[in-house]
Amino acid sequence: MYRKPRGKAQALAGTILAALVLAALDVSAASASELACAASPPRTSMTLSLPPPAIDNSLTQPQLQRLAPHRHPGRALGLYRAVVNGDFDLGIEIRWNETEACLWLSTIALRLEATDREIYVIRERRPGTCAYEAVLAHERRHEAVDAAVINAFGPRLEAALAQRAASLGIVRVAAGERDAAQRWLVSAIDEVFREQMRLLQEERERRQQAIDNAIEYRRIAAACDPLRNRG
Repeated sequence: MYRKPRGKAQALAGTILAALVLAALDVSAASASELACAASPPRTSMTLSLPPPAIDNSLTQPQLQRLAPHRHPGRALGLYRAVVNGDFDLGIEIRWNETEACLWLSTIALRLEATDREIYVIRERRPGTCAYEAVLAHERRHEAVDAAVINAFGPRLEAALAQRAASLGIVRVAAGERDAAQRWLVSAIDEVFREQMRLLQEERERRQQAIDNAIEYRRIAAACDPLRNRG
């Protein structure tokens, strides 16, 4: 069983953390016509974090059921839950003189992670038994989905941000509009980031829900039944 994040956990999945690293050069001695700016494509980096989930075998079935989503019918025997988060840092370079400024994105550092990963198997199913291993194997499938989605969307997200940053090129504004231009650059990247994270979360939810179905639950129920597994 997979539990969709709710409340605080759900809110964290959409958090954006943008930190500006400014490489500024004041060329105020030069005239506006002499202000020269040349931008290279931004350097991008990506960090993926998928710590292994903690395994909890301490809860009774009623206790675990209270953690399970209300939409799940029947009696939960196991549960996987985690929060998938993303954030990024931007490096913005800026040159200006008394009248003009130019800005461009120089670096993008992207992070994707699955936090608070936990797998529960009810206490009535003890480690080392077939009943325990059958439930654990099912929850491992949910764990694998998160790894697959993050590994698939990470490069896609990095490429989308790099493409957007390159399309922005050099932004030229009046010298007094530097701060507004910085905010605009961040918002332009933020917009793409949020859209890609929305697609990631939708795909994650689709894949997770596909695992929880009647056929899978019947398979788990029959996995340790010697009468049903006769050759």
